[in-house]
Amino acid sequence: MKQFLLVLFSVVVLIVAFLAFTHVSPFYGAYRHVRAFGTFLVGPTTKAFHSFFALFGDLFDRYVLLLHLKEENMELRKKVERMELELQRLHSIENENRRLRELLEFKERSPFVLLPARVTGEDVKSLFRSILIDRGNRHGVREKMVVISPKGLVGISIEASYWHTKVLTLNDFHFSVDGVIEEKNIRGIVEGLGSANLKMKYVLKKQDVQVGDRVVTSGRDGLYPRGIPIGVVVAISPSTSEIFLDIDLAPYVDLSTLSEVFVVTKW
Repeated sequence: MKQFLLVLFSVVVLIVAFLAFTHVSPFYGAYRHVRAFGTFLVGPTTKAFHSFFALFGDLFDRYVLLLHLKEENMELRKKVERMELELQRLHSIENENRRLRELLEFKERSPFVLLPARVTGEDVKSLFRSILIDRGNRHGVREKMVVISPKGLVGISIEASYWHTKVLTLNDFHFSVDGVIEEKNIRGIVEGLGSANLKMKYVLKKQDVQVGDRVVTSGRDGLYPRGIPIGVVVAISPSTSEIFLDIDLAPYVDLSTLSEVFVVTKW
């Protein structure tokens, strides 16, 4: 029975299709109305589905593009960071080369025989303000050798071991050197104050001392050769004795940033 009904339904469908497609008026007209109605219903739905999928596809493309741009941005950031690190390294090398050239040029034009040394530390255990350098007896360093830098006087060696030497710096209370104001031949004793500045003592009030005058070693004390820069006058005032001036000096050498020095082995 089922097979008969299936065959009957198939025959009816074939007859209707035949009549419709052969343009038989009754059937063809009904078919056109049905197709028009179907198109009326399906058209907006199809357009809506098309717009939805088009919008979804556009959003998906934008999302993929955004992910790609984010990855590119991260990669560019990494490249910029690597370039900045490399640039810093090159600047550091350039500064180091310039500093070494300046040290070499200073050593070559100096009238003294100089032994280069590196500052390895600061002695904070003793009562003296001193630094340690990486040259000692095996390098020919002895006690009471003058230590300088390209900017000026640093101090004097006070304790030399086989590998290292302790240097008393010019800002220590126990440090003193015979100094002279350049171009004026005004002598005095320069002493450390235990602070950043120095004091120049025993200069008579009648002497013409001005702020900005340069003070160098006089060479009269037998320990320091003449002409090593010590500091510049920054303040002048009468002393308590009313005979001498109190002269404050700012040293040329910044001991807090000192990294290389020279030991004067012969002068």
